[in-house]
Amino acid sequence: PQSLEPLSRDEWEQSVQTHLSGTFHLLSQAWPLFLQQRYGRALTIAPGVRLGRGNPPLGRATAASGLAGMVSALALEGASHNIMVNCVAPPPGEALGLPLGQREGIGVEETICEVVAHLVSEAARTNGALMEVDAGTLRRVAMVRMDAGALSLPGRTQQAAHSPRPGI
Repeated sequence: PQSLEPLSRDEWEQSVQTHLSGTFHLLSQAWPLFLQQRYGRALTIAPGVRLGRGNPPLGRATAASGLAGMVSALALEGASHNIMVNCVAPPPGEALGLPLGQREGIGVEETICEVVAHLVSEAARTNGALMEVDAGTLRRVAMVRMDAGALSLPGRTQQAAHSPRPGI
């Protein structure tokens, strides 16, 4: 796993260019067609990380989080046009010690294929999701908005933490 220190600028740029810029450029070409036909299914693939678990490489973790934000924003924009945008996150290659194509008998590829086929189908109703996919397992990763009262801030009482604040 890489922190800021051993991560080179080139490795960082490669991760951002591949996962974020590449996805942006691809979707920016498809989006006008989706809007014109009032229908579309876009599926992005996140780099293999498990957000919030373990110690993933910084570039891949950042790219996966960025894709989650991109998917969320596009899903909101596209919903009224019957456009659904989701992201699939396969397991990291090192999770089982084997590259994805060499995990025979484990069922990872089959599970990913089933999820992908569903998310791009007309029957799909899932929109704006980041789905972690593994052998027979599907997890929806969520960004959660919480009330400030859920935080323990020094010098604030629970009542103050829950008080409405105009303009926010």
